[in-house]
Amino acid sequence: MKRFFAAAAILLLAAGISSAQTLNEAADLFEQGRTAFSDGNKTGAVDFFKKALDMAAQLGDEGESLVSDCKQNISNIQYSIVTGMGGEGDYDGAIAFLDEVVKTATEYGQEEVVEQCKDLLPNLYAGKGKTLFEAENFEAAIEALGKALELNPADANSAARLGQAFTKLDRLAEAKDAYLKAQENGLNVSKPLGNTVLKLAQAALKEKKFGEAYNLAIESAGYAENASAYQIAGSAAQQGKKFKDAIAAYEKFIALKPDAPAQIKYNLATCYKEAGNKAKAIEYYKMVTGDSKYGDNAKKLIQQLSQ
Repeated sequence: MKRFFAAAAILLLAAGISSAQTLNEAADLFEQGRTAFSDGNKTGAVDFFKKALDMAAQLGDEGESLVSDCKQNISNIQYSIVTGMGGEGDYDGAIAFLDEVVKTATEYGQEEVVEQCKDLLPNLYAGKGKTLFEAENFEAAIEALGKALELNPADANSAARLGQAFTKLDRLAEAKDAYLKAQENGLNVSKPLGNTVLKLAQAALKEKKFGEAYNLAIESAGYAENASAYQIAGSAAQQGKKFKDAIAAYEKFIALKPDAPAQIKYNLATCYKEAGNKAKAIEYYKMVTGDSKYGDNAKKLIQQLSQ
């Protein structure tokens, strides 16, 4: 019996020595991981920490603290690797690796890293979209920027860049929606938004959709006041026989451009005539009597209205 207890004691002592050796080896691997990280070898550091983790996990309670430190370091370093890839412009690689980082961080219970990854993903798509836009790959840029906005609808800069990409492809209605989203999220895009809506107004006028053209032109002027918007609004209203609206638009055009071309003044005079305001019609017809194209007809109309 004494021999049995002696043998058991020897086994327990051997197990204790083995456990201590394993913990020391795991600790050495952990320190090698820290050294690798300090030297800028992040991938190597992760490998060392994973080996230390596997070894420490075999020790139960004795290795619990080291296991926790390894998990935290692995997750944080992997996240750092992803951000570095994004910073170097490797957006596809970063996006692909981010899935692995989230999976590992989730398994290790590193919720803070998981949340950081969720916040990073839309930024990676935004960066990818910006790079593709600058490379004039507008279709691909639209896809990436759309994904960025899907993940972060408040990203005003991506919305504005999406508007630019749609404009480059002459997809004006979609460009308008993107610019509006940027505007709603606090970015001043009044000028490109106004220009986009102005192009939509021009297209509507060309298709003889006078009411739509007028409304779009006035909307454009509301974003960024410009004479061209009032010219289109005036023309659309005049052709749609909305003479009071046409008068208001043409008058605003002339207020912005006092040296307005003869055509605008002639059109304004005609609208006043159709609206029954002879005095104002004569006033504006007189402004173009010296014009080679409109002068003769303006003189005849002045004579008629003066009778």
